[in-house]
Amino acid sequence: MVEIDILTEFKHPNIISLLEVYIYDSKLWMFLELCDGGALDSIMTTLEKPLSERQIRFVAREVLAGLKFLHENLIIHRDMKAGNILLTSANEVKLADFGVSAFLANEKQKRDTFIGSPYWMAPEVIACEALKESPYNWKADVWSFGITLIELAQMRPPYNDINPTRVLLKITKSDPPTLAKPRFWSTEFSDLLARCLQKDPNKRAECSELLSDPFVANLSEKDRECIKLLMCELKADVIDTVEESDSVELEDEEEHAEENILILPDSTKIEVPMEVVDEDEENYDNETKARGELLDLGRATENQPFEVAPQKPDESLLQDLAQDLSDQLIGEVITSETRHPSVPSCLFEVMRDISEEVGVGQTIPEEDRLPPQPIVPKPPASEPKLSRRASAHKSLTRTRRFVVDGKVITTTTKHIIPVNAEVLKQREEDLNSRKAELRAFRMLGKQEARQTRELTAKAVQQKEQLETKLATEFLALKRGYEQKLEVVSRNYRAQLERLEKEYETDSKRIRSTTVKEGQTFKEQLRKELDKCSRAERKMAMRELNSDNSLFSGGSTSLSASLTSLNSLHSNSSQKSVISQQLLSFREQQGVRFTSHMKQLTLAFQERLYHLREEELVEKHTIRMNFEQEKWKMEQRHMHMRHQLSRSKLQDFFSIKRQKLAGLLELELYELRQTITREREKLNNIHSIERKNQAKYVKNMQKKNMTDFHRHCRLDPSLTASRLKERLREDKHRPKSVYSSIHSSSNQLGDMCKRSSCRPFEEATRKQLGDETYEFEQKLQRQQELLEYSIVVRLKELEQSHSDKRNDLTDLETERLRELDEKHEYELRSYIESFTHTQTLLRAQFQEELGQVSSQPSLRADPSRTKRPISSRYSVCPSSNSSNFASSGLSIPSTPMNPSPPRFHRDK
Repeated sequence: MVEIDILTEFKHPNIISLLEVYIYDSKLWMFLELCDGGALDSIMTTLEKPLSERQIRFVAREVLAGLKFLHENLIIHRDMKAGNILLTSANEVKLADFGVSAFLANEKQKRDTFIGSPYWMAPEVIACEALKESPYNWKADVWSFGITLIELAQMRPPYNDINPTRVLLKITKSDPPTLAKPRFWSTEFSDLLARCLQKDPNKRAECSELLSDPFVANLSEKDRECIKLLMCELKADVIDTVEESDSVELEDEEEHAEENILILPDSTKIEVPMEVVDEDEENYDNETKARGELLDLGRATENQPFEVAPQKPDESLLQDLAQDLSDQLIGEVITSETRHPSVPSCLFEVMRDISEEVGVGQTIPEEDRLPPQPIVPKPPASEPKLSRRASAHKSLTRTRRFVVDGKVITTTTKHIIPVNAEVLKQREEDLNSRKAELRAFRMLGKQEARQTRELTAKAVQQKEQLETKLATEFLALKRGYEQKLEVVSRNYRAQLERLEKEYETDSKRIRSTTVKEGQTFKEQLRKELDKCSRAERKMAMRELNSDNSLFSGGSTSLSASLTSLNSLHSNSSQKSVISQQLLSFREQQGVRFTSHMKQLTLAFQERLYHLREEELVEKHTIRMNFEQEKWKMEQRHMHMRHQLSRSKLQDFFSIKRQKLAGLLELELYELRQTITREREKLNNIHSIERKNQAKYVKNMQKKNMTDFHRHCRLDPSLTASRLKERLREDKHRPKSVYSSIHSSSNQLGDMCKRSSCRPFEEATRKQLGDETYEFEQKLQRQQELLEYSIVVRLKELEQSHSDKRNDLTDLETERLRELDEKHEYELRSYIESFTHTQTLLRAQFQEELGQVSSQPSLRADPSRTKRPISSRYSVCPSSNSSNFASSGLSIPSTPMNPSPPRFHRDK
């Protein structure tokens, strides 16, 4: 979807156009602009050659223009390579494949995703494989652009001979890559590469700066002709010509095309020698047979006359020549290290040819005369040439002819192609191996991405489940807290209602008791009226009746009744004894009633105050317990969240370690496969070389001894010791004596006759033995060198992965430490907030207690506030009357203990 968004929103001449997007057959299809020229890497593969500098210059300018547009819009391409640069029929250069591109929110934002093609990755992108500490921005495209320029110049990116899983380490550890043969390219091109391939992103140039570089500056539309030429060459008719190629041509072609050949990863270049066939022995047998026939013919015609020349050559010159040749013979036999035919065989061939040349028209001593040689077929050359099999390679000449602006242009490319089925099979296996390695590397990346997605989804699900569980626990705790508060409030209201009812009941009982006392006192007064006169009795009855009317209302207070009674007596002219007694009784009764009611009210207010205080204490205890439980729950929840985060982080690094282990296993498997192939190849080479060496030793020994024996048969008195003595004496004789070699061969024969074959045989055997020993030593050194390189590569691979594991472990430890520190900081912050909350709750509680104490209706008697809350308050009238005393007022009170609370959570 990112690619669709980019191609839909951003349009540029150097960016491929998106024409339509639709869904067909449950698949998303993108209808893109047609670029019939194809990608540059496929063009180079088809033409079998890299681009020219002029073509690279134009392509670089166009690509930089497209990248500059992308970077100005905060887009990172992240997959810049020749395979994503397309050519159109209008000779335009287009950037394609934005599937892994990324948007940036602002210029300061960076990305830390490990993505892209290995050979073109920037060092900062590779660093994000295990560590996310060095994110990258759009300058990563500049590095990939520099690698792409090298790819266009050499057909392959740098380090293409290295395994793709190990090239990442090579890029980060090595210096920035350069051109393989910079002398073939301009200085401006190398300078542009140096500006692009800076390992430090801060020192790397921007695309806008690179557009002003001398290499790409001052280009016009006329320079587009080079792209037109490339397109015409791509579409031209091809004529292929296959020819046999010899070894010299093969070596020359390999030297010229060395950088274009994809070498096996992590391998050493080993040349396989061709096995020597058995034709040498046949040639040698034919040659020996011909020489034997020649000698037989010489003996048969021994008595035939010869024409003697009038001039006789100088014998001393011939002796010196023979000594020099013998000296070279002995020295070469002892010190020769080559596999070419040894000097003895060459020497005797020269001697034989000289003998043939001087055999006619020369004077030969009569004792040494031989009959003239008949015309016989010339024997084959005695020098054994190693005949090779039919060439395993052929030369492919590919000619392209095309017309540009009316001119016929012809281009020719020559390549060495293998004909041997084994070579073709090996190359195909190497290509398939490389593809399998890249595929395995991509599969590891896809597996890591899939596991990361699954881990992220699992972590999100676990977090949601945990938050749901924690929310449920908190709601249950809060619901329990609210229920406890509701219970306390309900109990408080119930106790308050009961207290009010008790207060009303006691008030009514005091009133009823007071009324009963008044009625009893009046009954006593009525009984005393019998002793009084009628007038007094009548007045007393009127006063008593008047008092009854005053106390008839149960709801009227006693003080009001006394006031009415006093006013009544003050209006009367006469005060009887009864009225005085009644007034005195009413006054005393009013005092008692007021005292009782005051005591009852004070007891009620005190109980009400303690009831309110108990409610506040209990609610405060519940709040404090709730905050304590809430703190414990939050602490447990924070710990669970922390453990979930730790588990997620550990799982993430576990995926990284699994990928690293898979990468190590993959690299070890590929390296072992490469080592096995190298060992097999080296063993095959050694087997062929040993076989060739054995044939070489056998042929050379037989040929040299046969030649020497033939000459010894001509003169058995020839001794090697005498030859060596003369050679030592005349070692520094001038070489000009070779000029007289054509004068005569008879004197040379005289010298050879004085030698013996045994020393020569021993010298030849010793020389061949030394060569064989040195040959085996060389093979052993090659084997040891290969084993050493194998050990070095294995140690290097193990060390690199050990470093990666250590870096990953260090990063995991650091991230876990940061996570633990964050958790500890959150705990400290919450502890501080919890302490502050407790302080606020205590202050609020004290404030509420102060408000309760300051209310007049709830202010208690200071002398009674010291009494325990759980005691029972009794209010008794202080009357001497037994009835009133027996009717003591008692107000029951519910015991209230603020600590511990009535409802407490089990810990």
